[in-house]
Amino acid sequence: MNPAHVEPTGPPRVTALILSRNCAPQLQRCLQALENSEQRSSLEILVVDNGSEDRSAEIPLQFPEVQTLRLPKDFGKTKATNIGLRTAKGDFIFFLPPHVEVAPDTVSKLADRLAFTDSVGAVCPQIPRWHRFPDAIALDAACRSGELPGAQGMPGEAAEIAIEYAPDAPLMTRRLFLRGMNYLDERYGDFWSDLELAWQLRNAGKTILVLPQVRVTYATAPGRDNDSVHMSDCILGAAGYLGKHFGAGAAMKFRFSAATSALLRGKFGLFSSLLSGQKVDGTHV
Repeated sequence: MNPAHVEPTGPPRVTALILSRNCAPQLQRCLQALENSEQRSSLEILVVDNGSEDRSAEIPLQFPEVQTLRLPKDFGKTKATNIGLRTAKGDFIFFLPPHVEVAPDTVSKLADRLAFTDSVGAVCPQIPRWHRFPDAIALDAACRSGELPGAQGMPGEAAEIAIEYAPDAPLMTRRLFLRGMNYLDERYGDFWSDLELAWQLRNAGKTILVLPQVRVTYATAPGRDNDSVHMSDCILGAAGYLGKHFGAGAAMKFRFSAATSALLRGKFGLFSSLLSGQKVDGTHV
């Protein structure tokens, strides 16, 4: 915990939750932009450093009113995010990737729109693309290539657009909704918990809205690990998603197909990780 953190005069309206891992340059710019936000006194900025091995953990110390949780190792995106969520105090949670820089009015405009209509469950600023909820074929392609196929472009003149899923996008939702879910499902490791959140919002009859006029700047995203454990985590998370929403048979078929493919391609590390069910949750390091 950053000892220099200064508590706001009242409960924060929004918590900007940033999950950071080995992304010092991006995090520096992200935090500087957030510090210039309108209504800064009602904004809690919370950085969860997920076992960084560069100087990322030192960056928040340059900002006295930024709260920091430093994890000793990589707990995976889902578990690390939940640690932050259980600390967050804002009524709204703004999941902000560290490579995204907000404009001064970004946070306040998103919060105002989310508060305006209860049927809106989450809001995003401008994003370059979004996706339909993926099926098994799309999830398999994403686990193989690292990129979910079938991206939908954003219409140029839309004031607002309802979407299904935007991977790794900045997104604001209600803390009460997340608490009702018991936070993110930790059966996911590093992948697909944001897809599960999007599904749960739709299942509750809530809309995810993109507000294209609310501007942010996207820098280069931090690189992701691509070892056998992370590849296995992606596959196991996809299988878990399919099992939750399409039945145990869909999950078993997906996992068996991935394990068979790994064995035939001589990827024995991946095959072993799939058999053991190893995911990225802190037990892998």
